[in-house]
Amino acid sequence: MSMSHRLRAVFHRYATTHAKTSSGPHRIGEEGQPIGFVDRAEFAQGRVRIQGWAHAKEITLTLPGLKITTQPQLLREDVQRATGLPAACGFELVLPASWQGLCDNPSRACRCCAKPESGLRWMFPAWPRGASTCA
Repeated sequence: MSMSHRLRAVFHRYATTHAKTSSGPHRIGEEGQPIGFVDRAEFAQGRVRIQGWAHAKEITLTLPGLKITTQPQLLREDVQRATGLPAACGFELVLPASWQGLCDNPSRACRCCAKPESGLRWMFPAWPRGASTCA
């Protein structure tokens, strides 16, 4: 292994442990008819954490080789007051991740999908560059 490959590997191990980046908020769904919002998408201490709310049956976070699905159940009385949705519409998903995996292809490395009560499912990257539907 060359010296440059070794240095890159050391950097990625260090960054996975010490780097921190976040984004948010961003909409889930179409303009004018959002089904929810990602309030915060964060990479810190080797983990990706997605927090927000959605009027959906399930929210899925996918990283290379890992997948976690949850139902929005966290109480979000602020959302209930603003939208009239049930208070139990919040979610938080956490998965281990490497800095290298996120840097190599961020729009594909970390994806979420919201499955509403009816209609299309919405896929959105944690660090958004737009959203699209997913199967």
